[in-house]
Amino acid sequence: MKSVVVYRSKYGTTKKYAEWISESLSCDIYESRQIDPAALASFDNIIYGGALYAGGLIGIDILTKNYDAICEKNIVVFTCGLGDPKEKENIDNIRQSLSKVFTKGMQQKIKVFHLRGGIDYSKLNFAHKSMMSMMNRMLKKKDPETLKEEERQMLDTYGGKVDFTDRHSIQPIIDHIKELDLRRPVMAKYAVIVVDMLNDFVTGALGCERGRDIVPHLEKLIKAAREKNIPIVYSNDCHIKGIDHELKLWGDHAIKGTKGAEVIPELEPEESDYVVPKRRYSGFYQTDMNLLLKELGVDTLIITGLHAHMCCRHTAADAYYLGYEIVVPKETTDSFTKEDYENGLKYFEEVYGAKTCSLDELISKL
Repeated sequence: MKSVVVYRSKYGTTKKYAEWISESLSCDIYESRQIDPAALASFDNIIYGGALYAGGLIGIDILTKNYDAICEKNIVVFTCGLGDPKEKENIDNIRQSLSKVFTKGMQQKIKVFHLRGGIDYSKLNFAHKSMMSMMNRMLKKKDPETLKEEERQMLDTYGGKVDFTDRHSIQPIIDHIKELDLRRPVMAKYAVIVVDMLNDFVTGALGCERGRDIVPHLEKLIKAAREKNIPIVYSNDCHIKGIDHELKLWGDHAIKGTKGAEVIPELEPEESDYVVPKRRYSGFYQTDMNLLLKELGVDTLIITGLHAHMCCRHTAADAYYLGYEIVVPKETTDSFTKEDYENGLKYFEEVYGAKTCSLDELISKL
């Protein structure tokens, strides 16, 4: 998955950690004021690092103000401050500070890590110097026997420069991101199956007025699929006159070598597409369909065309038996009647576990 590290540093230690994380994950890195917040939505894992300053985490509004756009992403925050993160009191203070800017939903969603930074008194601004001076005076008044190790370190280094950064301390963050990558869902490998969009089915021997209405939607889907290099497979009736059992029920239609057996001009296959002829309702029955799809690495079929309650349904049945996932965009299939169409969709869902959806919803996920 695609990761990004964004940071806002006060005196350099947060930047150092951000660079180490970016290097370890081989991912992009941006100072928070140098990236368009809208661009964060293009990443799967967003890692934000901010310096703890004046009781808050600087720059955190890049997440909080844009949370609606990134709430479905994996979000990690690391804080960087002078306090030792091994001290429970320090962690409690940091969490209390973050609770003021993170909603309860954010707190449940965002994974937070705490890293120790450093300080260079020569680089402090007046307000920060005054704050550290006040803290130094307070610590000096305490009984030396009651001082924590962290407080002794602050007294010993007051006025100078100290760096507590430790590259090893980023490892839990790296491990967390890698675990997220391992958990990522396997992307479906689609193929579009176009069933019987032939002259005889749309305008000829078995012409279907409702079938004409789905043509623009099929054009839109096929165009989108080709742009994504998704295979287009035409499953076409191709009957032998006087032989095929099906002709006794439906009469002559889609006879091999005739105009009626050709795909309608609007959906004419391109050289990169595949055509699998069939002599029964199902596109799989005694055809090369399964062999072709397996060799293409396909696991999910987008079933379209005519008719939802017959050839599409029988094709879906074999697809289901063979272990394929099935998606049916509602605008890209139909039947002779509205009742047959609706019954076909219902059967897809209830019997084959197919996902029926709008065409736009499907295209957005390709």
